[in-house]
Amino acid sequence: MPISHEFKVIGSGMHWWGQVNLVLVTITTLQGNAKMTITTTTAAEMFRALRWPNATVPVEVSEGVLTSSNVHDLYAAMHHLNNLTCLRFVNATQHQYRVLVVSSTGCGSLVGYVGVGEYQKLFLGASCFLKRGIVLHELLHVAGLFHEHTRPDRDQYVRVVWTNIHKDKHKNFAVPPWMKSSPGLVTFGLPYDFGSLLHYGLKVFTMDQERPSMVLQRPHEYTGLVGQRDAPSRTDVARVNRLYECWNHYLGDDLPGAKTYLVWHAATLNLEVSHSHTSDKEI
Repeated sequence: MPISHEFKVIGSGMHWWGQVNLVLVTITTLQGNAKMTITTTTAAEMFRALRWPNATVPVEVSEGVLTSSNVHDLYAAMHHLNNLTCLRFVNATQHQYRVLVVSSTGCGSLVGYVGVGEYQKLFLGASCFLKRGIVLHELLHVAGLFHEHTRPDRDQYVRVVWTNIHKDKHKNFAVPPWMKSSPGLVTFGLPYDFGSLLHYGLKVFTMDQERPSMVLQRPHEYTGLVGQRDAPSRTDVARVNRLYECWNHYLGDDLPGAKTYLVWHAATLNLEVSHSHTSDKEI
């Protein structure tokens, strides 16, 4: 019996449905009326299916969709990730499968490469440009990253206050069972990161705004802002580079508690390990 997952990211939330069976993975990604099913035999293959071919993300911004200022900010965010990773956000050519930026009242993206039809949509409204980290958040979803607070080890670091979250938003905090079955793979061998651009703030989707939707399990261990939207953290950068096997870019080996990339790669992706890479770049 296959694993069946359907997911889409709307606003800043991942919606997930499915039942678990580890023999076969079937991911269904919805884009409007389009539907795609990826069938893989291992979690590692499913993991790779999120990646854009040749680590290249073609992007099209139709004329009039964004203001000139917002177009500038979007390209600045793309350029920022290009500088930190081996992933390349580029201008799409006419017949190229691409990310199509469309106007919206909110912000949203599918997770990773879809490859159905001519394009997949990236929803960006005016509010997405209030802080540069909001657009970067969505671009990280485009790259193939899920929310940090849906990691399988999440409960060790934050406690979700389910009773104070709108019921229709519970899915945004759910940890997909397939992630629980492959924790070493989906955590990238990297430590939990409260400072990730892909971590929700502690009062997102609350019913009573005076109370949190998540609380830190050990608040004395982290004093920074949870849910920051300023810039990618070192872990965010390392996750992209580990996903795309960017041997010559920053891989997070120096992060406290991280498995070295060589160890993680050999244990999870089961690919022949190359020894030709250079040391991690500083960021």
